[in-house]
Amino acid sequence: MKRSCSFFTALICTGWISGSVLAVPDRVPVTIRDDFETGELCGWESYPYAQDIGYEPFTIPQRTPAHNNSKYSIAKIQKPNDIVELYEGFTKRLDIWTTADTRMKCAIFLMSDRKAADIELSICLLDGRRFFYHVSNADANKWLEMNIPISGFNSGGKALNAGEHVQAVTIKAFYPVVSQLMSYSICLD
Repeated sequence: MKRSCSFFTALICTGWISGSVLAVPDRVPVTIRDDFETGELCGWESYPYAQDIGYEPFTIPQRTPAHNNSKYSIAKIQKPNDIVELYEGFTKRLDIWTTADTRMKCAIFLMSDRKAADIELSICLLDGRRFFYHVSNADANKWLEMNIPISGFNSGGKALNAGEHVQAVTIKAFYPVVSQLMSYSICLD
């Protein structure tokens, strides 16, 4: 009797585990909107990551410039040490699934003495793949409004599709040569 009871218990546990593992998670439509009106970073971090990511004092909310008269934007301020290339931007971790209607909307402001050679926006998937959208020769000192459908993000010539599990997004500006006498900022709103 003891043996059959153990087998019955194992059968019940196996059925419960396989049922919960195979169940499709509930998914509800969501809009993630970070307007920074409270002066908080809302989970956005500096990107590319600094050498010591535990201390990064130059990613801050600031009042100006702010897009469409909002209270704050967030800014990443960089002061180069030499006349070299410069990368600056933001990243945010997410846990969402794409749909056919998924879009990435943001406004980016580059405070600089020159145009950025490239602004790279990427969507990072849970399986390790990244899909990119590029803006070449991005204007400085004015708000650049982005409204990109998921089909605008590509990886190896393939567009991002609905049903993908997103882990993070990144926004990165690139300058091939900068002046060590200037500071460079990227703002997001």
